[in-house]
Amino acid sequence: FAEAVKVPALCAWKNPSDMPTEVAAIQEPFGNAVYSCETAEVRSKSVVIFGDGPIASFATGIAKAWGAREVVVVGLNTARLGIAEKMGADRTLDARDGEVVERLRDHTDGEGFEVVLEMAGVEIAIQQGLSALAKGGTFVAFGIPSGNVSIDYTDALVFKEAKVLGVNGRRMFSTWYQTQTLLMTGQVDVGPVLTHSFGLGEFERAFGLLEDPASEAGKVILKP
Repeated sequence: FAEAVKVPALCAWKNPSDMPTEVAAIQEPFGNAVYSCETAEVRSKSVVIFGDGPIASFATGIAKAWGAREVVVVGLNTARLGIAEKMGADRTLDARDGEVVERLRDHTDGEGFEVVLEMAGVEIAIQQGLSALAKGGTFVAFGIPSGNVSIDYTDALVFKEAKVLGVNGRRMFSTWYQTQTLLMTGQVDVGPVLTHSFGLGEFERAFGLLEDPASEAGKVILKP
């Protein structure tokens, strides 16, 4: 939040002059979603996303834009699941449903999903994601748990022949080019995720909205 910053020219990314300010502001988290979907090679595959935050919603739109056969989102916040639907989710599930894995596997005729994007960073979501993964499927680990996570190593990984790939940040600079293309060509409309906008002087109100677990906020933009 500094008024000015000095960085090496190599690290600077120049935005198109016609890119809206609010869209320019979300490229960093959007890039996380781009990298995750690219790593998972989502084209023509069934995808389930665990998590209902903004990056999960971005990933929903990106996966659909890149030709995923189906995208299902599992989350806790009803409003944010609604945002995921606006971003193109074919189906959403409440994570509090005690039969999430059963519903996901039934939905795929017992096969499981070819791609799981774990974006919640919660132990139960990680366990459910691995259980919902199809044999030989790809599990993208993006969420950050607060501590160690217990998983069934034998059944969830070895016997399932699971491909587990960690994703951190973005791939420089290819992710930025992909991000710019998706946003500037209209392949992904991030409008549904940008739920609130405040002036810089209202930063306390903006952060309060984000910290409220019952909030219906997606991404909150601060404008000078």
